[in-house]
Formats: sequence, C-alpha cells, structure tokens
Amino acid sequence: MNNLQKTQTQTNPKQNYRLMLKNKLSNIGMIFVIAAHILLQPGMMAEDDTKLGRQVFADTMRLAHPKYNPDDHNGVLHDHTFKDDGVKISIIEGGTFIKEDKAREIGKWTYKDGYLELTMDDKLFMEFRVLNYGRKIVPIDPKVDGKKRAD
Repeated sequence: MNNLQKTQTQTNPKQNYRLMLKNKLSNIGMIFVIAAHILLQPGMMAEDDTKLGRQVFADTMRLAHPKYNPDDHNGVLHDHTFKDDGVKISIIEGGTFIKEDKAREIGKWTYKDGYLELTMDDKLFMEFRVLNYGRKIVPIDPKVDGKKRAD
C-alpha cells in the first residue's frame, strides 16, 4: 500500500502539470485567435451601429497608437484636421464625433468592415477608410462645394 500511495503522489503532480499547461496553452491560443479576428478581419466582429463595432474601432486605435490613450485625452480616439480649410474632426470613444469649424457640431459614428461613417441628423456626413490596422485613416471622396476634399 505504501508503494501504491507513493506511485500516485508521484504521477499526480505530473498529470496536474500537464493538464495545467494544456489549459494555459488553450487560453493563450484563444486570445491569439480573438486578437487575429480583431486585427485582420474587424468586419467579422462588427455590426453596423452597435457597441461592438465601436469597440472594435477603439481597440484597433489603441493597438495602432499605444502612446495615445483616450483616457488621458477626454475619450478622443482620433483627430483629423483637413489642411485646406482647417476643419477638425474628433472621434470620441462613446460613439460621437465633434466637427470644429466656425461652429461646433456633434454627430454619431459607426464602424464596420474597415469603414468609419460619420452621420449628422441621420444623414451621412463623411466616410473614412481605416487602413494598415488603424495606422492610416483617410477620407473617402467626400464632396464639399462640388470638389473632392483631399487631405
């Protein structure tokens, strides 16, 4: 009986260690799969005009610009200033944006499939393409006074 107890105590730590290691690797693998979906296919996890789409964009911006923390900047995820007329657009984490020109206007934004859409009064105001995992955000052919606005 002494040998049986000795054998069981010697194999249990090994089995427990293997099981623990298997669980840890499984958890790490799951985290990697989720991160890959967020970075490589943000549209797979985002539904238009939902908290999930906004969260995907917020996480993308945090990963693309780790030094730029929205908590330290009143929730601002991204600022975009147009060179030609100085209009500044600030994307706020909660799903709103602020357009600062001669007047200050507030609208809503949504994110899906790499496209950031800004709406005011339920009408499309402007659309941006999010490229290179959030490192580059460019306007998509918005027309102002019959001209294409270039940044």
